Amino acid sequence: MKQTIKWSLIFVILVLLAPSIQTTPVFAQSYDYEISSVTGVWTAADGGQYTVEGVGSDEVRWGTPISPYNTKSGLEFTGTGTQGFDEGQNFLLGTLTHMNWPVQTPTASGATLEITLAFTSPGVSPNPSFSFDFEIEETTNTKKLRDCPAFQQTSTPCDDRITFPSSFGSETFQIGDKSYTLEIIGFMNSYPSGTPVASFITEEAKDNSAYLVGRLSSVLVPEPDVMLTKKTNDINVESAPGPELIVGETVTWQYVVQNSGNTQLTGITVTDSEIGAITCPKTTLDPGELMTCTASGIVTPGQYTNTATVNASYSGGSKSDSDTSWYFGIVPEITLTKTPNKMTYSTAGELITYTFIAENTGNVTLTDVVISDPMSGLSALDCDLIAPVSLAPDAKLTCTATYIVSQDDVDTGKIDNTASVSAKDP
Repeated sequence: MKQTIKWSLIFVILVLLAPSIQTTPVFAQSYDYEISSVTGVWTAADGGQYTVEGVGSDEVRWGTPISPYNTKSGLEFTGTGTQGFDEGQNFLLGTLTHMNWPVQTPTASGATLEITLAFTSPGVSPNPSFSFDFEIEETTNTKKLRDCPAFQQTSTPCDDRITFPSSFGSETFQIGDKSYTLEIIGFMNSYPSGTPVASFITEEAKDNSAYLVGRLSSVLVPEPDVMLTKKTNDINVESAPGPELIVGETVTWQYVVQNSGNTQLTGITVTDSEIGAITCPKTTLDPGELMTCTASGIVTPGQYTNTATVNASYSGGSKSDSDTSWYFGIVPEITLTKTPNKMTYSTAGELITYTFIAENTGNVTLTDVVISDPMSGLSALDCDLIAPVSLAPDAKLTCTATYIVSQDDVDTGKIDNTASVSAKDP
């Protein structure tokens, strides 16, 4: 099976330009999702060379300070604390601060921020993290506004501009059967109100702060896409041999189809390499929507593999995805033979030696193999394997025991008794 994170939650990040930053909203009512914290670490800087400092922390700096400011430029992320939100609702991730101070080269043209969410409800483990690149358009220090770029907004020459080349995080995590990711949708100048914009304009010679806001979404990429997860008995099997199932019992397969793109999918079909066409509850899925199709069969012996494929159409083309699942059909069987070293006897006191052979005739290892014989007067069994005994397929356990013929045995002319063997299968 594929190891994809299914149920992808998209977090839309809205950065809000704000002079006063509230970083820890607290909600008293019940929400679909609750997080205890949001943290961020700058994992890399693009450029800056020997002047870069703070990589691996929540604040990264670069450049050689210029008098009279004597302060490096850089970026800082301050995460939030406990908060709750519902499906599709915006929530505050933290604040992004651009320390926009005049510096000499070498300077950084951007930095990578890794954001980590700590969920308290529902439980998500491990805490999901998402990486985003922020690009900084550093302007030339000048005293004339007419020399500033077209995006200039303030009266201080010259503003810088921060953008993000990709709004979707490549990382995903799973809640139930659905996959989620984090998406940045823009910068905003107030929270919770405000209109997102595609760039964050920052004034020279000051610290500029903005709100970073997210929302959950099951759309993973900004294009048409479909995702399939195939399960065996509700288990997302990642590789062979898969779960061990008893031959002859019923096995059920689940086919989880998610519209992981940003447009409606129609004409959805699912086929199984071993079964054929699979019946699904619908043939159309809206962006982010999910459905589960099912099929069942009878467990067969040995390694079983089947691959499912989903095909879907959208305006302008089609998409498909495949996933494989496995199980191993087990036949837990064991046989026992009991053989005396002589078939006849004539007098009391004769010694008979019995040999007991237990053989694993199935296709799965058996554990706690025990041979027992309730025959009165039989000695303790002497076995070639030390308990607890495990037998792989075709392996044997051999034991011996002795018995002294009694006068009653001579008088009746026969010795009747039954031995048994017990074992545990997986």
